[in-house]
Amino acid sequence: MKIIKSCLTAFALFLFGLAVSTHIHANLCERGVTLGWEEWKPYQYQNADGSLAGLDIELVRAVFSHMKCHLVFEEIPWKRHLNLLEKGFVGLAAGASFIEERAKYAWFSEPVRNETVHLLVRQTNADKFEITNLADLEALKFRLGVTIGYYYGEDFKKVMTRPVFSKNVIEVTSSKQLYKMLLKDRVDGILADPVSAYAELRKTNQTGEVRNILTVFENPVYVMFSKKSIRPEFVELFNRSLHHLKSSGEFDRILDRYLRPSDQVTR
Repeated sequence: MKIIKSCLTAFALFLFGLAVSTHIHANLCERGVTLGWEEWKPYQYQNADGSLAGLDIELVRAVFSHMKCHLVFEEIPWKRHLNLLEKGFVGLAAGASFIEERAKYAWFSEPVRNETVHLLVRQTNADKFEITNLADLEALKFRLGVTIGYYYGEDFKKVMTRPVFSKNVIEVTSSKQLYKMLLKDRVDGILADPVSAYAELRKTNQTGEVRNILTVFENPVYVMFSKKSIRPEFVELFNRSLHHLKSSGEFDRILDRYLRPSDQVTR
């Protein structure tokens, strides 16, 4: 009898927890969840008519549509975006790498897509640099441009601890600034996603002026959820809807619209 009572109590608590979780999810979806974004073609950008587009935007939008959840967009520079997400003022961040430091304040979805970071230089200077890793840049006094708050892999993190390397690193607030600095010879090279670089340089017909000379790192990227404002059950629902997109073929259709092998800066 005690066993039956115990089982009934456990089942009742499960149903109560499920009801509370469903209620919280419904309220959150009705109120809307904020996704921060910044100009970062072809992943996140604004069309001439003011509408938002891009791979990350469309994927998250499609998942939220399946969840029947309202999505709110707010344009925020990446560094500030992370700060607001940590404090719970922003719910989501797309296109994010997994880092232990971020895991302290954010949940992570299942992998959404893969990302590659290359060292890009001006085409006219490409043959001057014979390097096999980032540490080789030290002896060259190489002026390297990066975006504040971006994750460039463990090799970059390691060399940044050495003053002889870090003193030549120039940080900017947006990746768009990097391309301008590179083309105007204000830096010798930049760390960037080759697909995003191609999309940005194509706007000014300058894709042939930049070349990739080193693959710095490759890894999967995720959607991050603020632990301050999003419950883990919500993340689980997001992952289920993401699975639905993949099984229905919609996920691949979105990827194919934005990620074409020819549309990237190459060696």
